Amino acid sequence: MDHCFKGILVSGKNLENWGKARQYRYREEAMFIQRVLFAGIGLSMLLASSARAAERPKVDVECKATKDKLVYACMFAVKGRKSGNPIDGAEFTVGADMPSMPMAHNIKPITPAATGKPGMYHGNLHLEMTGEWALRMKFEKPVRDVVIKKLMFGDAAGHHAHGRMDHSKRGTKK
Repeated sequence: MDHCFKGILVSGKNLENWGKARQYRYREEAMFIQRVLFAGIGLSMLLASSARAAERPKVDVECKATKDKLVYACMFAVKGRKSGNPIDGAEFTVGADMPSMPMAHNIKPITPAATGKPGMYHGNLHLEMTGEWALRMKFEKPVRDVVIKKLMFGDAAGHHAHGRMDHSKRGTKK
């Protein structure tokens, strides 16, 4: 018995061999797809585990006044949040905002530099006034994360002194 497939006359033994070849090809394609899927799953698990291997940072901050008015020399001790081990090679910026006056000050973020000691970084903050400031440390490496610390700068009694803000031109009603 003869069969015609896509213009090709297939008969008897050839039909049987053609059917087996087609099954073999489908099996090979299925195995290829399976390998690609397993490779993709393996790669995604590898990437996820390497991202988890980089621990989220914990930062201890200590700032001291310099001889310049409202400039503070800050030391940042960056450690793993769980392990407590120093984190070297961290890349982050530090911005500052006053919680009592959100977005009222325009403080240029700084990029702390490594000191050479494991997990230690330093930078100078230029503030506009004393008082409570929230330091926002935005990490790019080893993982993307944000750490916020509140610190008091200047007079511990809670009074604030203005640096670059001039209120002398404010009019008063009589």
